[in-house]
Amino acid sequence: MKKAQKIALGCFAAVVLIFFAEWFWSLGAVASVDVAQVRVEKMYAKVEIKKAGQQQWEDVVATAAVNEGDTVRTDAVGKAEIRWGDRGVTRLDSDTELVIDKLPIDLPVLTKASVGLRLNSGRVWSRVMKLLDLESSFEVRTNEVAATVRGTSFGVIDDAASADIAVTDSAVSVLPASGEGQLSLVREGRVARYSASGTLEGMRELTEQDAWPNENRVLDEKYDRELREELIQRAKKLHTAAPDWLVALSENLHLGLAQGEERRVLASSYLKRDLAETGIDLTRYSSLDEFRQRNRRTLPLVLMGKERDALLLDISATLFVLRGYEYRFSFLEKAFIDLRSSLFAPQDNGEAYARALEYDDRIDDIVRGIEHEGRKVQDEKATVTGELEQWQTKLALKQAYEKPDENLWLKVSALHERIREDGSGEDAFEDEAATTTTEDFLDSLVEPAEQRPTGDGTDSTDQQTGTATQPNNAPAAGTTCTYHTLTLAVTPSSGIKIGDKVTLTLLAACANGKVDDVTMRSTFYPADQKSGRISGNLFYPSLSGGMVLIGSFTENGVRRTAEANILVAQATRTLEAVRVTALGPTSLTTGQSVPVEAVAIYSDDRSQDVTQQCRWSTSDPKLAAVIERKMTALSGTGKVDAVCAYSEGGNNVTGSLTFTISLDPALQPSNGTAPYSPNNYTINMTTIPPLR
Repeated sequence: MKKAQKIALGCFAAVVLIFFAEWFWSLGAVASVDVAQVRVEKMYAKVEIKKAGQQQWEDVVATAAVNEGDTVRTDAVGKAEIRWGDRGVTRLDSDTELVIDKLPIDLPVLTKASVGLRLNSGRVWSRVMKLLDLESSFEVRTNEVAATVRGTSFGVIDDAASADIAVTDSAVSVLPASGEGQLSLVREGRVARYSASGTLEGMRELTEQDAWPNENRVLDEKYDRELREELIQRAKKLHTAAPDWLVALSENLHLGLAQGEERRVLASSYLKRDLAETGIDLTRYSSLDEFRQRNRRTLPLVLMGKERDALLLDISATLFVLRGYEYRFSFLEKAFIDLRSSLFAPQDNGEAYARALEYDDRIDDIVRGIEHEGRKVQDEKATVTGELEQWQTKLALKQAYEKPDENLWLKVSALHERIREDGSGEDAFEDEAATTTTEDFLDSLVEPAEQRPTGDGTDSTDQQTGTATQPNNAPAAGTTCTYHTLTLAVTPSSGIKIGDKVTLTLLAACANGKVDDVTMRSTFYPADQKSGRISGNLFYPSLSGGMVLIGSFTENGVRRTAEANILVAQATRTLEAVRVTALGPTSLTTGQSVPVEAVAIYSDDRSQDVTQQCRWSTSDPKLAAVIERKMTALSGTGKVDAVCAYSEGGNNVTGSLTFTISLDPALQPSNGTAPYSPNNYTINMTTIPPLR
């Protein structure tokens, strides 16, 4: 080969290499995508805006930015929309004047931020996407009432004598505009009327005659479809056709060279692209572990600050897209719901709100008639109703001694209002299917897990979350490396029968081969909740056959899991009864409590303590509740039973013990704003004229 040819070939190879290197480097750059800001859009006829601090009204020709303090109005035939980025929309009807009293500075990120609107006259309809923390809210005030939501479709009508509130999705909490008086809740499918003083005058179901709510229901569905399409189009702009392994290599190279804030911003943009890719490629991941493995370098960089908030919003957008598909990819939804929950900090009721969001999703599915995790809709409704009843009871009890988080109280109350049966919340509570959950899980939603020493003082198990905890006198375990693999060990590994105690141990291996026992910092649960019950790291099988047990461990904000399979044989003895006893008096006054125990009786005359495995309930949840395995008097007087429902080997038995409840005047509510309870205000289902 001639020298000139070699030189030409070398130059060509160099050019190809340069182009490849430039292309490879470009894979680590994420395309910028314009995100809609807060703006008012003219929909019809005359729309005007008056900027904060100004006296002159300006015509809105097409669109105009809105800021805190601005006022928007429409004429006799005008209509307008205020777009809250991609987090919702507010529609102004004709002859309406609306003031933007409160608006977050850092939009469109709507975490730890609230929107406040004041309706001077007319009517507005708002479609608000679910907000992502307890500190965020969306409020519409009139001269009569203040209506607050955290993700709802609702309308407010204001006139000189009253205010009407109609709801087509979720629930709205309503308080007199003065801030004093009775708080009430209006759930989806209803309209409520309030007097000039903010008092609830009546409520009824929405009907086909209510033209305005029905029109906005259709517009909300249209908005949701358009928003999903917009999110999908944004995702396509972020999409790259290169093989994913090459993209990952380029991202890692960029991350390796970046420093400080630049590195966190890059990580956030890579996660945004990956979530967007998932929304349009539903086969991209088969489990959350695959997602975490793909993003193992980026996730730890975005667990705080604006990057965390942005990730929460990106996850919310991905879930919104996934839930819009006709065919539901439930495993993928569950994966990203778990990821969303792992981002909430344990302080400030973050974990509780994460669980509340999960309940919101489950109730959405129930309302739409969608089966959940293999359970029929009615069974799921009964289960959720029972769990929320227990949670509300716990919060009500806390209120007698300390002030609970008001926002959490309102959120749980709104969830309960969405799903409870009219006039008979206790009916759903008494239904056995409604109480097939342990109080342990519910307690973990409301307060941090406590360490409780056992009789020998060596270790303890958090009976509220099923999480084994360190003994009170033990030093906190420290993580000396990033764990590479998890292994779940089961003892005994064979010869297990129904009712036996199975000990679970979770081992984490470092990349250098070092293995740590992380059992005391992990949670455990069966893949099928019906297969048995968990108490800390102990599992008690109640069915025979093969089953899967799962151990979960969170490190640096990222949760990982390991599984173990066991085979359970049918027990030779059969369950015959369960006996409930009290470790103290059976006559209680308001606020008093006494421990209760349950003992299972078998056909071979043997017995065992099943207090922790019981599904506890009471015959009247208004009078008393079983909380942390203690019968606790709430309010009122009368007889009430503490009931233990226990299942084992296909046999279901119940036992009860009767208590007498009396009032303690010192603990009765004082004057002031009464908290919401489905039993502390009367809904007058009066005739409210159709909303046209």
